[in-house]
Amino acid sequence: MPDTCKTIEDALIQYEMKKDLPSRTAVIEGLYTLLSENGNLCVVVAGIDSLRSQMLGKNDDAPSIETEDGKKIRLASYKDGDGLLWQTAFTSRAVTRSQDHENTVEMPVRELFEYIVTSAGLSGILLNPETTPMFLPKAGLIRILQLLS
Repeated sequence: MPDTCKTIEDALIQYEMKKDLPSRTAVIEGLYTLLSENGNLCVVVAGIDSLRSQMLGKNDDAPSIETEDGKKIRLASYKDGDGLLWQTAFTSRAVTRSQDHENTVEMPVRELFEYIVTSAGLSGILLNPETTPMFLPKAGLIRILQLLS
């Protein structure tokens, strides 16, 4: 799975440079592969360390999730200029560490995607928001999930 995350990161770099359909498709194919491998993405728990960043922040209207031990946590999200809320996620802990985010959790991709598509307040996912950002709306996540059903 680390190779799949590296493939996604490379595709995100290409997408950042070219903003073309083939590089966007490569990212989506990488996510599909990661999902089929039961892989994980890293998410930042909203709190002190996420406030260090201007890009990520604690949004009071962001949905919260319940952990295995019954605690509710709010994940860091991004509100764009149109007021849409996006769930942020990183392809690896190395990327979150490079951005100085200490409070991260790994979530299975399927669980994260299902959380996003069922949360009324979220518009989709924002991958690697501070390095090579790419927005993927709920419709794209739903399609990826449908392909594996």
